[in-house]
Formats: sequence, C-alpha cells, structure tokens
Amino acid sequence: MRLLCLSAVMITFLSACLMKAALGLRNPVKRQFPSYCRWDCYLKNYPDLAKVVKTEDAALDHYLRHGAREGRDCSCDSFFCCKLHPYDNAGHLLTENVVDLHRCGPVLAFAGNKRSPGYSQFLQMAALFGSTVVKTRDECIQFYHSNPSSHPREVEGHMAAYSSMALNNSDPMQYNILYTARVLREAQQKMLSSCGMDPPNYLNIEQEQVQVVGRDNRNRFEPLVDRPPSQSVIVVERRPIRRLLNAQDILSTCRDLKLECSLFDANEYFSPKNQGESDNFCDVLKQFQGNPLVVGVQGAEMFYPIFLALRVFLVTSLYDPNMPTDARRIGNVTGPGETQAAPNLVSGGTLQFDKYFSEFGMIFGSDLTPIQSKVDIESGKFWKNSTKQQCKNQNNYCADLTANINNVRTNLEQLIKEGKLLQAK
Repeated sequence: MRLLCLSAVMITFLSACLMKAALGLRNPVKRQFPSYCRWDCYLKNYPDLAKVVKTEDAALDHYLRHGAREGRDCSCDSFFCCKLHPYDNAGHLLTENVVDLHRCGPVLAFAGNKRSPGYSQFLQMAALFGSTVVKTRDECIQFYHSNPSSHPREVEGHMAAYSSMALNNSDPMQYNILYTARVLREAQQKMLSSCGMDPPNYLNIEQEQVQVVGRDNRNRFEPLVDRPPSQSVIVVERRPIRRLLNAQDILSTCRDLKLECSLFDANEYFSPKNQGESDNFCDVLKQFQGNPLVVGVQGAEMFYPIFLALRVFLVTSLYDPNMPTDARRIGNVTGPGETQAAPNLVSGGTLQFDKYFSEFGMIFGSDLTPIQSKVDIESGKFWKNSTKQQCKNQNNYCADLTANINNVRTNLEQLIKEGKLLQAK
C-alpha cells in the first residue's frame, strides 16, 4: 500500500515537471541583449574578447553567461561616467577622480575594487559633489540613455587628469589650467570644510593671471594670501618601494634643532587592520593637521599634505643644487627666467620633482622644496626586474633613497630663521 502511494506521488511530480517543460517550450525566455546594447558594440568595447568571439550568438552567450554578472559594458555609447575607477593612489584620487566627479553629472557608477580605501573616499567625494552612485553600471547607462544631455559630451574614454596636464600633453597649448585649478580648489575647499579643517585662502585667480608674482630667495612664489608658520615636522616612512632609508636620522636632525618632530608610518596606517580609519578621507587628512612641515620621498601618500597646502620637503633623485627649482604659477605675464608653459601657466626654473608634483603643488597651494638624495642602486635593480610596471618602465623609479642630511638641516634652519618654522617651547 505504501509503495502504491509513493508511486502516485512520483507520477504526479513528474507530470507537473513535464507540463512546465512543455509550457517553457511554447513560451521560451527570450535571449537578448538589453535594449541599449548590440552584440557588435559589446565586442568593440572588449577587443580581447573580439579576438575569440566572432558571431552574434557567441557574443550573446558570453554576455548572458559572464558579461552581465561581471558588469561589462555592452552599450554602443561610451558613457564614461558609468565606468569610473576609484584610485587607491592618492595622487590620482585627489586630482583625476575629483575632475571626474566634477565633469560627471547626477549619476555615476564604478568599475574596479569596491572594497578599497579609494572607493570609500570616492563615495565621500561623490556625496559632496551631489552625485548619486548607483549599484550597477546598467542602471547608470539606462539613466544616460534616457537623459543623454546630462552626460558630458566632451569626454571620450577616460579623462585622465594626469595625461591632460601641461607637462604630459602632446599639445600643452590646449591645456586649460584655469578649469583644472578652479575644479580642484573648489573640491579642496569643500572637502576640508566638511572635515572641520580650515581651507587655504588663495590670491584671486584672475589677479594671478595678470601679475608677475614675486619669487623669494628659494625661487618660490606665494599663491596664498597668508601662510602661517609650520608648528612641527612630520617625517613620512613608506615601503616596500622607494623607501626613505635614513628617516630616523632626519628625526634626530629635527630634534637637534629643537623642533617638535614625529614619524608617520604610511604602510602601518594604510594597512588592512586600520582600514576603518584610512577609508575616511577626513581621518587621513587629520594625520597632517596643525600645519606641520612634512618630509618624505615622492609617493602617493605625500599628496595628502600637498592637498592641505602644507610646506613639504620632497626627497628626490632629480635635485640639482646648482639649478633653480621649477616653481609653477597661474599667469599669462612672464617675469625674468620664466616661460609660458601653457595658456595661463607660467614656469620658472628646472624640473626637480616628478612632473606631477610641481603642477599639483601649485594648484593646491603647497610650498614644495626638493631635498637632495643618494639612490640605492641595488634596490633599483631589484625592482626593475619585478612585476611592478612603474618600476620596470623607469630606471631607479622605485629605488630606495637616502636624504642628504646637510641639505635637510640647511633648509630647516632657513625656515626657522625666516620665522616660517617654529621651534618647540
């Protein structure tokens, strides 16, 4: 009797399954791209995929199996604002990503790692700019298909603030320094105010354009209305690449001059165990509050004190003590020893930093001083043979550096003498 009951249940179940299958055959789920997509556009957006996928059916099959889940772009319009990349590198985050946000309208979406500190800081910046971050790229693309005029038309591909800089542009005379400076300074003001920190007070940008700004005995110009004296010194350590090998010696020199000095370990601070704090740009910026002078090698973490318009000593392998340092300024009237690098951008001196620091230092109002160093050749060779692309492309780009202590001391003593660096009481 029990066997008969089980058989009846099995027959009923199988009948239901067969019925559903028959209905499915009569009304199959339509396999197709979203309405704003085409198979040829999908392949065009991913050239590597196009090398192995050759037909419409194969492209559709790949999109349904993999592309949709991975958030791949199958649209025929390249909506830049729907595939923004939040950088962990602060140099890109505080410059390129800021310009991205300013140019992108009400809606944006991300590509890249959504668990990184850069992503969290980007979300904070997006909120300040009043942008809505949608969960998927499809939502973003659908919005701009319905509202095409809301998407910036002049953007083609990735904007890349770095590649559009005067020093990195194939035609620097097309570079709009006024747009870049206004956008980045506006973001600087918003971000610092939101963190409860005082933003810098700049000279009027229109006045800067037509005046020859006087340079001091270090070939510097002053873009701020007032720059208070530095209260302390922070020495920044980083690893594993481009280490400052004698950070402790710099601390000792600093203390010998009766200055308040401390060490900031960038790797420790930005480690996963401290991610809750380093995810918040206010918390990161407040590591450099109190108007300190910051000493370190040229690395991404140095963009935070630069963003704060602080005095910064950059340890660099490019320094030539016999040449004046390139100090850029906004302007269209040149003075002695100056050239017009681009419209409204004046250059005076020799480039003694990586090319990005001079320009962004000028935009953010930071006072940059190059510090002479000795390159550790063996570390340069090691990283040259590593998988890190930036290390492979340039000799000694990732090499460790030993700062010239006499050069550090001389510059500290000069600032103390001028009343720009206060000794501890």
